[in-house]
Amino acid sequence: MKVILSKSILFICCWVSICFPAFAQLEVFPLQHPVTQKASASLRNARVQADTIGLPFFDDFSTYAANGSFPDINLWHSKGGAVVNTNYAVNPPSKGVATLDGLNFLGRPYNFDQRLAQISADTLTSKSINLAGLENAGVFLSFFWQATGLGEVPDATDSLVLEFKDVNSVWQVVRSFKGITTVSFQQEIVGVASPGYFHSGFQFRFRAFGRPSGAYDTWHIDYVYLNRGRNANDIYVRDVALTNPLSSLLNTYTAMPLVQYRANPAGLLVPEMRTSIYNLQFRGIFAPYTFSVRNLLGNEAPYIFSRPVADIPVESRQTQEIAAPIPADLISRFSGDSLRLQYTFQINAGDDATAIPPIDLRRNDTISGITVLKDYYAYDDGTAEYGVGVRQRQGRVASKFYVNTPDTISAVRIYFTQLETNQRGQTFVLRVWSQLDNLQSSVLYEKSEPVRFADTLNKFIEYKLLPAIIVSDTFYVGWQQNTNDILAVGLDKNTDSGSQLFYNTADEWIQNTTVQGSAMIRPVFGQVTTVGIDEQEEEQLAKAFVLYPNPASDRISWEFPGVSQIQVFDILGRQVTRRVYTPDAQLTLDVSDLVNGMYVLHIRLNNRTIIRKIMVQK
Repeated sequence: MKVILSKSILFICCWVSICFPAFAQLEVFPLQHPVTQKASASLRNARVQADTIGLPFFDDFSTYAANGSFPDINLWHSKGGAVVNTNYAVNPPSKGVATLDGLNFLGRPYNFDQRLAQISADTLTSKSINLAGLENAGVFLSFFWQATGLGEVPDATDSLVLEFKDVNSVWQVVRSFKGITTVSFQQEIVGVASPGYFHSGFQFRFRAFGRPSGAYDTWHIDYVYLNRGRNANDIYVRDVALTNPLSSLLNTYTAMPLVQYRANPAGLLVPEMRTSIYNLQFRGIFAPYTFSVRNLLGNEAPYIFSRPVADIPVESRQTQEIAAPIPADLISRFSGDSLRLQYTFQINAGDDATAIPPIDLRRNDTISGITVLKDYYAYDDGTAEYGVGVRQRQGRVASKFYVNTPDTISAVRIYFTQLETNQRGQTFVLRVWSQLDNLQSSVLYEKSEPVRFADTLNKFIEYKLLPAIIVSDTFYVGWQQNTNDILAVGLDKNTDSGSQLFYNTADEWIQNTTVQGSAMIRPVFGQVTTVGIDEQEEEQLAKAFVLYPNPASDRISWEFPGVSQIQVFDILGRQVTRRVYTPDAQLTLDVSDLVNGMYVLHIRLNNRTIIRKIMVQK
């Protein structure tokens, strides 16, 4: 099965999986894009009639972070449905694009009932621009566009159109592109020629025609530039831009527990970091660049690599890679219990505000990434382009992980995506396995949990594991769904851990070989977990309640009164002993009957549950 499906093929696959669930397999699904309540309210209340602006009009979408994934309201109409991002396109001319599909500005389908219709969907509409009196001033609009990217393929009958608004407020189609998968971005330049366009309320817009029932028929727009004094050959700008987002500093994961990294760091870091540059001008240049890594949680000096020359060819109109080495001892240069490493490429290409006054084109000369070494594993980069799952009751999906030293899983974070069926109030079974063999003894944890959706794009929901469990090497985290409706987890297409995904729809676990990407499911680790108290009380209790000796051979003790019960679990999550304490009982626990190894203790203390890890060693 292809990873990116056309809507007709996707419809057939969905119909087959509903009618013949025994043949269900791991599938990918276009997303809905939930937005924050704050952003939704802001956009709902935005003025429909935009203020008039002047030339030049320029947006390369590289400053998207400040606008919360929406187009800049100083330049664009607020409710067109386009999403600004760095993840959905492939090799854009500058970092950040505007993506158009079949979801409105609230992240909902325009018309879910017309699942296969081809009608107007997302628009990207400029504010009113004053062109009065500029009939002979050489006004041209240039832009780059791409179909599909990492999104869903527009069919041949779908289209992206460019329209101009004339003096009578009538939108006129001036350019149209049929559905196709473009390998690279295409540049267009269009003259503003008709006398009817030269008025104080001129606007232009991009409009997608396709399926209005979801994130189908995807188009990407970048580097939009409207100005006077141009001509049909004016396709170059004195600008060099960084383009592609940076990958993780880690070879396999995008995040991992720091204690696991330090237990066996060999081979975990990538040997070098790479990104791409795009030459938007007509001449080749030689430009220096730097790469730096700093810990945002500490005060250590950053790692800095500089290269005096980057050879950027003439008329490249393609990505040109630059690289920086990653020292094998990089992580050891930073201290602390957790690290949030920000790494940045910056190129000095001489860009300034002289090419398109007053636009400062240095805005796209820097690009950064984040790798977290804290208390959780992640394969994904935190953004979903699709959803992944099975459409079958009792269907199971699992993601494989590995620890370098035994540790305790205290929670699992999942990003469930909202698809065609409202599953709020429904449940799923959260599971952790030691191995995938259908034996109950291999199930380390299982609990029915409610399906919960965040109101913010790419926000994970955390499910606490009570009791927490210990894993010692390979383990699997996943879910079992309870209906035939789609229950999908976010799929990040910018990373690929597809070989770590497994699914089971007919009592047989199958390793995924068709879906490329990373499921957004993250196991969270912690040696100490408290339940039922606030953070300040938790910190005080964690310091006060101490088990000793640890490791122990026959007996452990503590000096904190109020313990009413202790449950002891082995590393497979099985309860091996339980003791109830009276108020006058000794503050000890006999462990002499336990074999050597690690154990997790669930201690009931003053109507609270705390968790401690001990080692038995004789």
